[in-house]
Amino acid sequence: MKTDVLTDSALVLLATEGSEKAFTEILQRHRMTVYKSILAKIPDRDLADDLYQDVWIKVMFLLREGKYRDEGRFGGWLTRVTQNAVVDYFRRQKQFSTVSLDDNYSVGVDRQDDGLNWEEVAVDAAAKEEVLLWMKKLPKEQYEVVYLRMYAGLSFQEIAEETNVSINTALGRMRYALINLRKMMQAAA
Repeated sequence: MKTDVLTDSALVLLATEGSEKAFTEILQRHRMTVYKSILAKIPDRDLADDLYQDVWIKVMFLLREGKYRDEGRFGGWLTRVTQNAVVDYFRRQKQFSTVSLDDNYSVGVDRQDDGLNWEEVAVDAAAKEEVLLWMKKLPKEQYEVVYLRMYAGLSFQEIAEETNVSINTALGRMRYALINLRKMMQAAA
């Protein structure tokens, strides 16, 4: 059977049934997208390589455990798995803290406060989820700057270097992102 002519959906089905050939084809199709996504957030190639392997191991286990529901959006699902792996990496590095987005607004990104009770932890997690939902409605360039600032903990200089723009452009994108987020939230209130 030639796996290179099958759709991602067909390959995923075969991979969930244990076909290593199908999984290898999925990996070959999406390897560069995953690697570039990781490398954009973690410029250390050794760390990026390790995380890349972790992502594919996680994908393999998730597929075999039946935790992927095929809706014809394998690429989007894979992107979420990759982004979650990057966020988990930064959590392990304890680089999450309160991040100042501008002079008037800051967000607690991942407090490592052992004094929180279960209710506070649940509220904190729900708030982070809500912020992510609002962020996804932003234009791509604005989303990227907010994501790199809040979840990767990068400085504006690092964001400028990462996205190949000037620091003023990075700051401007953040400013417009905050304006847009506030407008969306006020309209929903």
